[in-house]
Amino acid sequence: MAGAGRRLWIGYLWRCGLIVSLAAVFGLSVNGLSTRPLGCLADRPVDRVRALSGTRAAELYGHRLVKFIDVRGPFDYWAGHVPGSLNLPPSELDVRFRSYEYVLKLQRRIVVYGHGGRGADRDGSAWEVRRELISRLVSAGWDPQEAEGRVLVYDGGLEAWRGRGRPVVPGPGPG
Repeated sequence: MAGAGRRLWIGYLWRCGLIVSLAAVFGLSVNGLSTRPLGCLADRPVDRVRALSGTRAAELYGHRLVKFIDVRGPFDYWAGHVPGSLNLPPSELDVRFRSYEYVLKLQRRIVVYGHGGRGADRDGSAWEVRRELISRLVSAGWDPQEAEGRVLVYDGGLEAWRGRGRPVVPGPGPG
């Protein structure tokens, strides 16, 4: 009996090691296939500028470690948003932050945008959500200075994004 039990454990440990090895190989191959490698962000110091220009937002768009956050209401979001962005209006921040927290903590940069128009954001909600996101991320363990530099506001919002010919999609987003 002792011999059979030992063989079962050895087989179990061997299978676990195989699974972990395959997962590591898969993770490395997926990262290696990315069209935009990590180096384009990792080599740069954390941005200390809080407002992004259209050019800088376009550079960050599509990078796997950058997440765009749309702070407009759900109806505006469904009418059109930056592809891949999450909808996080100020009125729903408490409920939705919990479901997005894990995804946001993995990001190198978080770009918050609203309607745009006059000034950085017509109603200031992008700046309000930025402040609240920083506060919540610091509570979740981020360094305060690092959070301050990682959470940015796209100066111009969706209006300017669309005006520059950048992609906008209707309907529900990823979250």
